[in-house]
Amino acid sequence: MGQRAQWAKYFSAIHAIIFLAPISAFDQHLHEDRRVNRLDDTVQLWKQVCSNKLIQNTEIVVFLNKQDLLARKLASGIRFSSWVRNYRGAEDAESVSNYLKTKFTD
Repeated sequence: MGQRAQWAKYFSAIHAIIFLAPISAFDQHLHEDRRVNRLDDTVQLWKQVCSNKLIQNTEIVVFLNKQDLLARKLASGIRFSSWVRNYRGAEDAESVSNYLKTKFTD
């Protein structure tokens, strides 16, 4: 059983979860599985946390962090749309951040 699955037994006694989503990781892969994009993994974990019945009455706060690194990557010419195929917006930090806010609130 993976480490993430082992967390569930502790959820019944919590009142809030702070979820950190490193949005600058859109062009990186997991160290443990080079086939998995880090941003995709974060979004999937977010969906798992939000849909967990054990924490349905728990407050969840998501922080889209590493915005400064995101801005630097985009300014250096790394294109978000090259990594996130369905993205059609502008290649600036504000547009990408707004897209990701929508992705995490959907």
